[in-house]
Amino acid sequence: MERKEHRRSARPRSPPSSPPAHQPGFSHVSREANHQSQTEPEAETGEGEEHFYPIEFHLGNPDLLKILLLFLEFPDILSITSVSKVIRNMVEDRRELREEILERFLNTVGYTRWDFGKKREPLVLTLRDLNSYLRGVSIPIHRYAEIAEGQKFSAKDGKSRIVRLLASSTRAYSKVVLRLRAQAEMEQSMASPNLQAVSDPSRPSSPLVRAQSPPVGGGMWRRTFHSPLYRIGHAPLLRVFVPSPEGPWLSDASVLACEKELKRAGVVQLLKVGDVIWDSAVSDEAGFGNAGKLVWDGNYLIDLDYTFSTTGDIPPYLHSLCFPPAYFHRVLRSTGNPIMQLDLRPWGREIASNLQLIQDRGSAETPQGGRHAVMRWVHRSSFLVSKGVPIPDTNLCVDAGWEGRIVIEVEGTNEGLADLQLRCGMEYFKPQPGVQPKQGDGGRAFRLIRERSRPGEIWLRAVRMKERIT
Repeated sequence: MERKEHRRSARPRSPPSSPPAHQPGFSHVSREANHQSQTEPEAETGEGEEHFYPIEFHLGNPDLLKILLLFLEFPDILSITSVSKVIRNMVEDRRELREEILERFLNTVGYTRWDFGKKREPLVLTLRDLNSYLRGVSIPIHRYAEIAEGQKFSAKDGKSRIVRLLASSTRAYSKVVLRLRAQAEMEQSMASPNLQAVSDPSRPSSPLVRAQSPPVGGGMWRRTFHSPLYRIGHAPLLRVFVPSPEGPWLSDASVLACEKELKRAGVVQLLKVGDVIWDSAVSDEAGFGNAGKLVWDGNYLIDLDYTFSTTGDIPPYLHSLCFPPAYFHRVLRSTGNPIMQLDLRPWGREIASNLQLIQDRGSAETPQGGRHAVMRWVHRSSFLVSKGVPIPDTNLCVDAGWEGRIVIEVEGTNEGLADLQLRCGMEYFKPQPGVQPKQGDGGRAFRLIRERSRPGEIWLRAVRMKERIT
């Protein structure tokens, strides 16, 4: 018995476990861990003490963190960061670690870290923004309106927890969209000197076509920005969540609450004229087309114009020439040809010199639902537009997307001619008997004729007040 006890006590103890040195990415970790264990005094290291893998060191290495993120979902990241305050502060404060996490979970929407030299990043996203954004996009958008309809509006009780969570999710969504727009604009500005249009140089193309065209004279191909949340040359669709007791028609108090949400998100300084903000608490399927959508005019949120359509068009306070022609396409719904707001006075002399009365072939709908060809008289003129032309009474200029030829059509009657003269300036036309403008003529509303328009040539038809919805 004494000999067996002596053999058991003489058996050597196994060394403490450490990460295998042959695995890629762990060799330097094991060497540092072994070196640290050898330099520690023997008195402090007990014979039965266990050694654990240094998780803080692993998460603090951007290369190792990038590999680890490939096998984790965002809830796993939340669990890891909640282990200790040291890990949580390290991941949130160190930019290279935070960007690895943001790129991992926002790469599907086109997010990349800000790497544009000395250009300052206009909006820095945090892990809290990422958490709110992912929570918001995991909820179907129609559920926002259903949740808002089920809320009881009481000043005493305040907002419920689900309303606060959805409001924070929409604020994070707007921040992500604006960050993507800043990234897209910076990539386009840096790539535009090296990119040339491959189409016919005599026919101008749109900015989106020029940005996606490869260089003609050689050079490297640069991958263009692509995101499902923001498209280059189009208005961004931002979100807020403000339940309103008035339903789909927002009251003045609800509009002010929407502006307050934008200020709380900290994105007011990043907004541009023409940005569209949608109150997601209003159902997108309410039957009103653009219910709950507002437009930023530079200082305030304004409603859409419902003079010529029930779905809503851009407000008359905005000048369409300072935006690309398709700026609001698929952002603001329209039934057919959308409304444009144009000031033609800078080109009045050219329009007057090119004016013609011609017979045009068109189509009309019968009461039975069919269509047949008709002949009609129209006044037609055209003019050339160059980018950078100042817009009267504003500090705005014509956008490059309008560069090319614009064709204007009005009714082939004296009333239609008088309306066109008021739009362009009476001083450019010779007085004619029977051509007297009527009250309400001379507006800035036109309809963009989609079936005839193409890059470099845009067709517009004047819209008179007699077409307004009563």
